[in-house]
Amino acid sequence: DLGKTQTRYVRCIKPNASKVPHLVDKASTLEQLRCAGVVAAVTISRAAFPNRLTHTEARGRFECLREGKRKEGSTVGEMFSSILSGSEGFEIGKTRVYFKAGVLEKLEQKRLLAMGAYATRMGAAVRMHLARVEYESMKYAAIAVQSVGRMVVDRERFISMKSSSVIVQCLVRCRRSKRNLKDRRNYKASTAISSRWRAATQRRAFRTYVVASVAIQARARCRAQKARFLVQLAEAKEEAKMENQLKALKKKLADEEERRKQAEERAKDMELNGGGAGGGGGGGGRGEGRNQSVGSNGSSSSIDGFVDVSDSQQMLMDESGKMLDYLRKEVFKLRTTTSQLRTENERLKENNRRLLDANAAAGASFAALNQHAKQLSRSNGKYQNELQSRKTEERKLNTTIMELKEELKMQKATYIAEVHSRIQYSKILEIIARTVEEKCDDQLLVDEVNAIVEDCEKSYMRGPNGMSVDISRMKTPGRRKKRRTLLGFGSPKPEEGEEEGEGLIDGLTKGFRSFFE
Repeated sequence: DLGKTQTRYVRCIKPNASKVPHLVDKASTLEQLRCAGVVAAVTISRAAFPNRLTHTEARGRFECLREGKRKEGSTVGEMFSSILSGSEGFEIGKTRVYFKAGVLEKLEQKRLLAMGAYATRMGAAVRMHLARVEYESMKYAAIAVQSVGRMVVDRERFISMKSSSVIVQCLVRCRRSKRNLKDRRNYKASTAISSRWRAATQRRAFRTYVVASVAIQARARCRAQKARFLVQLAEAKEEAKMENQLKALKKKLADEEERRKQAEERAKDMELNGGGAGGGGGGGGRGEGRNQSVGSNGSSSSIDGFVDVSDSQQMLMDESGKMLDYLRKEVFKLRTTTSQLRTENERLKENNRRLLDANAAAGASFAALNQHAKQLSRSNGKYQNELQSRKTEERKLNTTIMELKEELKMQKATYIAEVHSRIQYSKILEIIARTVEEKCDDQLLVDEVNAIVEDCEKSYMRGPNGMSVDISRMKTPGRRKKRRTLLGFGSPKPEEGEEEGEGLIDGLTKGFRSFFE
């Protein structure tokens, strides 16, 4: 539908007659615009409303001239009506605001006055803020100086207490070491005495055991020899009895031999006596008869006696031979039995001796083992006591090591803090001196500050740990009434991620710069 469309007229402007790109003929172009009526339209528009602004630009630029708060949903026309006290001098279009001649200059003058008032108020607020910041920085700098002073005093007190505690700890450790040394010496002496006493006791017991074992062995050998002696005594008695019997038998044989010899001699004598009597028979009758009768009687009796002697001797000889044979057999049997018994006795004695030696050795071994067991139990008890003492010493040593580690950590932290404080102190003094030299024109003040810095560094280095600086003796310019303190500037609080020393240095630097600027 053509009625619903929006018609736009486009006038074609040729930049040049030769139709060459990037070439503009200003006279030809202006003539074409004049012929098209554009210049006339612009001239007419400028004659009625020479100035124009978009709604956004007008609101953003002159909103500050409205009195009171902005109402929700208010338009640009309402805003300019309230500012210009009426609707004269401007017109509101759909996208722009048109101003008559002089209206925009009037608005700009009002805006300039308003901006001046706002700038005055903002300057006052900024100066108030800067003064507050300076006051806060001076306040926190004073607090920092006071804290440094308290830190120095407390540090000196801490160092003195630390040195005193080190001396006390040294004395305590010396006393404890002396006591431990004395205990160890006493323990060593008591151990030596107890070992000597145990050695003497064991030696005495060993000697007693040796004497007892010798006595037992003597008794055992005595008993063994006594049994052998009894056997040998019985054998000797038996041999003596046999010897006596043999002697008696030999005596009897000798007696019988003597009697036999006497009988033979008597028989010979009788024979000789009988022959003499027969040769003298013619001498007389009665005498012969009597002598014959006597001689016959005598010869008969002698023969009977000889016969009797011979028979008894023969019987004795027979008995003697039988007895000798029997005795020989008995002696042979007894000798055989005796040799067997001797062999058996020797074997039994050897076994008995071995058993006695084994018994004595077993007894001695048992006593030695018992003594060794007692000694082992005593040694075990001693080792247990020594182990307990070693464990106690180990615990004490572990405790001492932990204390030394803690002390080392504390000394390390103290040393690190001292190093940091020394670095910060040197930086602060260097910044103070450099800032005074750069910003101050008073050479006397510069020389005095340099002298103070040198005195502070010398006093700092003369201290035992580089921190014995007496703040009360420092000749700072702050003690004069007409000059501000040089240490009266600092950062109120360190920012996040910034160390406290760096914040203090930055605050001092800013304070000095603002002071001299």
